[in-house]
Amino acid sequence: MGKKQHNTKEVARLFRQMEKMGFVIVKKKGTGYKIYPPQNVNGPAYHTHGTAQCVKPIIRDFRKMYGIDLAA
Repeated sequence: MGKKQHNTKEVARLFRQMEKMGFVIVKKKGTGYKIYPPQNVNGPAYHTHGTAQCVKPIIRDFRKMYGIDLAA
């Protein structure tokens, strides 16, 4: 299996979009990211590994968890 790429253009674009909406993205040790919603959005923090494979699940989960539509 090949090595998973972190911080691809897709992921960076998605993270920038989230930050503009007020989400706080914190890089954890290793390869993880923790995404905290802004004060006006109810919901728990979201954890992801930040690979290209996470883009579609993040979009789906944000719609379910926070009621926010993110552009792919």
